[in-house]
Formats: sequence, C-alpha cells, structure tokens
Amino acid sequence: MLHISKYWIYIMLSFLSFSVMSQTKEKADDWKRVIDTDYTFSYPMDWKLRQTGEMGTSFILFSPAVHPDNSFNENINLIIQDNSEFELNLAQYIDISVKQLTNFYPDLDMKYNQREIGEEAPFQRMVYSGTLQEKKLQFLQYIWVSTKKVHILTATCQASDYVLMASYLEEIMQTFRPTIKR
Repeated sequence: MLHISKYWIYIMLSFLSFSVMSQTKEKADDWKRVIDTDYTFSYPMDWKLRQTGEMGTSFILFSPAVHPDNSFNENINLIIQDNSEFELNLAQYIDISVKQLTNFYPDLDMKYNQREIGEEAPFQRMVYSGTLQEKKLQFLQYIWVSTKKVHILTATCQASDYVLMASYLEEIMQTFRPTIKR
C-alpha cells in the first residue's frame, strides 16, 4: 500500500509540474516582446501598440475597451527626455515633476511617491489622480533618470476603473527595462 501511495504522489506531482509549465508557456505565447535601443518591454497580444511619436511619445500601448460604452482607452505610454544638458538626478527631477503636476492638475491627489529599486537603476514609482477635460483620471508612473536620458513610463486610466486595471497595468509596466547609459 505504501508503494502505491508513493506512485500516486509522483504522478500527481508530475501532472502539477506539467500544468504550471503549460500555463507559463501559454502566457509567454500570449504576449509580444518589443526590443528597442532605448528600452524593452512585453505586452498582451490584445493590446494595441502605436509607435508613431504622437504627443512626444516613444510609444502608446492601448488596452482593449474596459466597458463596451467606454469613451476612454486605458493606456501606457513612454516619453524619453534628454537630460544631458541639465544632468538632473532622480530626486531633482521628481521635485520638478511634482511641482508641474500640481500646476497642471489643481485637484492633484498624490497617493504614492517613493523611490524603488529596479534591475537597471533606481526609479520613482508614483500613483496620483487628477481631472483632465472633465475626466477623473488615475496615473501610475515609473521614472528613471540617468545623466543622458529620462524615461517616463505612465499608465493612465479612468479613476473609476483603476481598481480593476491596476494589477494588469503594473504587470505590463514591470516588464519594462530602460536602456540606462551613464
């Protein structure tokens, strides 16, 4: 009887391992990978990538509609700014950014603003909300600063959808890797 129990445990563990590997492969197959000289990231296949340079972005990644009657597409965008003239550090850049956000969004609600440890370099993680064109929006932002460039990765969604979208946006943003040149 003991021999049969070990055999069944082995079969169940093998099945469990196969299931986990299948799910990992399935997720990898459902995501696209972008490799650029300034960054890399991955995103789900049902999102739409636009790399036209509109509004000064390197890319805008649009989510599928959250609601059928949704007039706003949740999105993630990247802006890369030249920092070679000013050589601001992360703290200096964040101080300037928060002042600009306060001017741009009179109802700014800064929910989180902390330095995080990243694989390539430290970055600032900010979560804030504000009203733009009568829409209450929520933002999740990662900012990396080097002596040459500033990478500003921003997720934008309607504030009412943030709880629904937050973990999904964060999962995509965590795949982002800036090319940091010191």
